[in-house]
Amino acid sequence: MTQPTTYPIAFPDVLSELHKLPFEHRDGDGIDFIPFDEFLPIAEVEDFLRPWTGNDDVKGDRLAVFGRVSAGGIVAFWVFDPTLKITDQPVIYLGADGEHMVVAKNFDDYLWLLAGNHGAAEAFEFASDEMTPDPEFTTFAQHYSDSARLSPEAVVAEAKWLSVNEFTRWILTICR
Repeated sequence: MTQPTTYPIAFPDVLSELHKLPFEHRDGDGIDFIPFDEFLPIAEVEDFLRPWTGNDDVKGDRLAVFGRVSAGGIVAFWVFDPTLKITDQPVIYLGADGEHMVVAKNFDDYLWLLAGNHGAAEAFEFASDEMTPDPEFTTFAQHYSDSARLSPEAVVAEAKWLSVNEFTRWILTICR
């Protein structure tokens, strides 16, 4: 039986292992991502969300932020279904300028996004661009993902329903 997601959420071991890999932007030919060693505390998530949404009452308990991009956006698990474990939740991107998107329907698919040399910001901006797959992230995905191998474009396409119908709806409810 799957343990429900509750706070505080333990940082998954597989995420710790992933964050040991070299995330390198390489002047736009790699992944723009700065990994964290633990989830951002809820108070700090709220410090990001409140100006982002214009809502001083918004709570940060629906996001488990595990990294950021150089321009200031965040990458997180969105606690869409609290009965699921954290790695089964959608992976989302909130850009510093209001961009928002579910980039992968779960962590397994997120690993294939990374294997295709796309992080969350790259998935938002150019998921259909073919990049040279990253061998280290590909090996990691082959070892840890239970999902079939997917291209970055396919990962984003599979997450699109959640992004358009559920995540955007949630974003609209918290924005002022």
